[in-house]
Amino acid sequence: MRNLTAVVAVITLILTLAGCASTGGGKAGSVERRLADIEKLSRKLDDESFNKLISYLADPEESVRMAALMQLFDRKDRRSAKPVAGLIDDPVPEIREKSVELLGLLDEPEILPDLIEAFGHEDYQLSRMAVSAVRNFGAAAAPVLIDALGADQQRIRDAAVETLVLLDPPPVELVARELTNPQRGPGARAVLVRTADRALTGLSIVALDASMELAVKIAEVIGEIGDPRGMDTLRILAAKPEADVRIAAARAMGQAGKDQSAEPLAMLLGDTDPAVRNTALEALRPYVHPGLEDQFFDALNDPATQVNALLDLGALNSKKAIRELGKTIKSKHAHIRLASVQAMTLSRNETHVPALTRALSDSDSDVRLASISGLAAIDTATAQKALAKHYSKAKTCRERSAIYDYLQAKGAAAKLPLPMDKMKDVCSVCGQCATYQDEAKVWFCDVHKPSVAPGE
Repeated sequence: MRNLTAVVAVITLILTLAGCASTGGGKAGSVERRLADIEKLSRKLDDESFNKLISYLADPEESVRMAALMQLFDRKDRRSAKPVAGLIDDPVPEIREKSVELLGLLDEPEILPDLIEAFGHEDYQLSRMAVSAVRNFGAAAAPVLIDALGADQQRIRDAAVETLVLLDPPPVELVARELTNPQRGPGARAVLVRTADRALTGLSIVALDASMELAVKIAEVIGEIGDPRGMDTLRILAAKPEADVRIAAARAMGQAGKDQSAEPLAMLLGDTDPAVRNTALEALRPYVHPGLEDQFFDALNDPATQVNALLDLGALNSKKAIRELGKTIKSKHAHIRLASVQAMTLSRNETHVPALTRALSDSDSDVRLASISGLAAIDTATAQKALAKHYSKAKTCRERSAIYDYLQAKGAAAKLPLPMDKMKDVCSVCGQCATYQDEAKVWFCDVHKPSVAPGE
């Protein structure tokens, strides 16, 4: 009887251990049994075996999870996408990365948000794999990526920009319509600038029915791209009824190309809005367009565009322009005299030295300061001599300081009759230009000006 009882006890123990092994149970040998089960499941393709593999993805043992994942990798069943996405945050790097790799092959749009969330994962390798995985979805990924341009995490936003740029073709038109979105707009702009060739084509389509706000943004992007091929789109925008759009188009034309910008900008010199005309003049200034001289003179007769016309004539530096600046610098209006001096500075023609020397004694302080800058820009021996001679006659400390700084840079400050710190209207503390004089006639700059208590 005792032997029978012992046999029964042994059989019961064996059955108990077998039961623990088959159900996981954490007992010795249970991992091996689960791995063996996964191996058997690999030879079956029915739903039951599929569901069993899915259940093993939640196993506490990493080798079991990896084995189940590899079997699912071989099957590439789209139904596994969501459960596999749950492994993106697995504590084991290899499992995380293999899960992302599989998700990129399953072509299941439902898990795109999970992959895009991985853009911001602390595991850099995983985030790069997520970018590659999302690219595999092609155009289907575009709406989710565009939404990610407004993500809270900078890394997600940056990766979304990169991925949109890499899509073939990039969804330019969809992206362009996000330019006015406060959250996604900056990312959309980055995508368009980085896909310049494709962007210019897409922007031309979007521009046709763009709102005023979007049209302005489109012009800004084309200007930032700086490609003459964007000029046709800018012409479309320049014909829009809203002045703000035409202003943006004019500014972008100046950025998009020298030779191609002259004719469309010249058309805008006749615009009904003075702000548009002025912007066109500003856009033309960096380039020398001799053929537009007559139009610059026409603009000079328009009080709304006189200043910018003078500056363009200065940049043009033609004989006719030089003669005209010699006249306008004598204007009774200070703002015209100032613009004339600034135009002479742009010209840098030595012919202007006598007129600029006389302007050193102008009644307007801004004109005097500008004339110092003009002579320094021309930078000839005659100009340097004029500034050195005027130094002690300068009416303000700012003017003397400007002359002193220029002559010091030229190594000629030592010849001045009186160093800066000995002039009367400098700060008694630091020797810089003063802006305040107290009751005792002591000068101070803004930094060292004595504080006065309220009511005193």
